[in-house]
Amino acid sequence: MKTDPDYKVSQKLSQQKWTTNHPGYWKSYREQYQEKTDRNRMLQTVRNRRRSTRNKPADVLIAKMDVTKVSIYTISDT
Repeated sequence: MKTDPDYKVSQKLSQQKWTTNHPGYWKSYREQYQEKTDRNRMLQTVRNRRRSTRNKPADVLIAKMDVTKVSIYTISDT
């Protein structure tokens, strides 16, 4: 179903219609569930930091998968 283009269009239109008919839903939700909102924002910040550090190859640790010979190599661009 998810690969069906008609299904995707239908879902998108349905979501847009629902959002139009419930304009203050998410604001109200965030006010009502402040703890969840704060937790989600904190976790999103962590995900954003992880994503941004993945693109920086300054010091990359590479671990071998062979458990009998464990070695960790540090690779730096300097």
